[in-house]
Amino acid sequence: MGILIFLVFIQYEIQWDSIVRLTNAEGSSMGVISGVDDSGGVHVVWDDNRDRPDTTQTFPVEVYYKHSLDSGLTWSADTPLTPLDDSASSYGYAMCVKNYSIHLTLGSIYYVRSGDRGRRWDIVIDQDLGFLSSPHGIAVDDSGGLHFVLGEGGVLYYGRSYDGGLSWYVDSVSWDGVSMNRIVVDRDFGVHIVHGGWGAGLWHLYSPDRGRTWFSENQIVAGDAYFPDYPDLAIDKKGTLYLVFNGAGYTSWYRSSIWFTKSEDGGFTWTQPYLLDTTIFIDSFHRWTPGYPTVGVDSFDGVYVGWEKWLSGGGIPPPPPDSLYIMFGYSFNGGNSFIVKPFIFGDYLEIFPEISVSKDGAIHFFWVRGIRGTSGYLDIDQTDIYYLRGRRVTSVKEEIYFLNRKFIFNNIVRDYLIIKNFNKKQIILFDVTGRKYRIYGEEGRFNLKGLRRGKYFIKGFKSLILKF
Repeated sequence: MGILIFLVFIQYEIQWDSIVRLTNAEGSSMGVISGVDDSGGVHVVWDDNRDRPDTTQTFPVEVYYKHSLDSGLTWSADTPLTPLDDSASSYGYAMCVKNYSIHLTLGSIYYVRSGDRGRRWDIVIDQDLGFLSSPHGIAVDDSGGLHFVLGEGGVLYYGRSYDGGLSWYVDSVSWDGVSMNRIVVDRDFGVHIVHGGWGAGLWHLYSPDRGRTWFSENQIVAGDAYFPDYPDLAIDKKGTLYLVFNGAGYTSWYRSSIWFTKSEDGGFTWTQPYLLDTTIFIDSFHRWTPGYPTVGVDSFDGVYVGWEKWLSGGGIPPPPPDSLYIMFGYSFNGGNSFIVKPFIFGDYLEIFPEISVSKDGAIHFFWVRGIRGTSGYLDIDQTDIYYLRGRRVTSVKEEIYFLNRKFIFNNIVRDYLIIKNFNKKQIILFDVTGRKYRIYGEEGRFNLKGLRRGKYFIKGFKSLILKF
């Protein structure tokens, strides 16, 4: 029997469960924010006007909460977290989940938390800090320290609490803050803030010591090149930062685009932005315009991005179907490349996506679904929260080639090279410069995961070229 060559590679796909409707009340449910705890519990907050569904109070005024303690299979009842007579609760909110506790800030500053996975909530402090805005992001470090960020009047403010939210230290940390800021904390107690937007560009601000001192900020993208807005920020267990943002959304909103970049050195340098989506012109009146991106990451180099896309222009109501829908992009190589697909579910209007990812890799995808009003546009008073759970699934493929046929394995995701009826424990590869690589294995199975992209020749097999 002759020697056979197998190249084994693993393809990843996302398998989605059925769609779940999370809210079903009269009025509007909007602005979903989510997080996951260490056991895979999923926690969601949103703003809602179900208790005031009258014509004088159109926009959502309360914050509601619900959870799933079995990774999205079943869900608790809707729970209001803000008092009905507290008008400040409609000004915005931020949530984060750490271990088994959930932290929520609203207004200036209404801070509530739950230490038992959302079963019971405690109002820790209700204090007026003098701001009109609400925190745009909140994070918790491994010692329980709380950190939030907000922008007001062109100034970026940072706040921290080391006593569980009973007292807060707040100070300005930059003069380029607008109402588009995000904050995360790494495992070494470093605080990372991405802020700015529009003509100011996007900037990264870093504190190595829980917010006590700050490094000089560095620019991620320039304002005159991208006109960025609506950033979203995620961090993985290695400390890699992942950023998505909407570009060219201020002076050239009709050419809006979705961009992705990442930093593997704590925010000091960033990759060249990767274009995920851009505006598509369909006629002299209408264009498909992307916006409002969100990002989540897992522990296995998976990056997941969502954004909405709408048909706009000319003052003419968008024709059905699908004039507002959700786009989804995913990468299984740390964001080096993406696969992008639309989420279209019929003649609904889908907006404001939100993504969280569990430690085990479960993807939790939320969005707002609406219906058309009599004018043809979204009826803002009839919207609900919907949910999809997804998981990465693998399929192993084997390609078989005989040695007398020259073949190039081109642009593939490579994992293993298997040479049947080959009893040696190593093979030698050469790249185009002649550099030699020793690849070890057992029973003809050789691991290729450590190789960089390029073209390789196998010593002793002149008719075979590996290229990836």
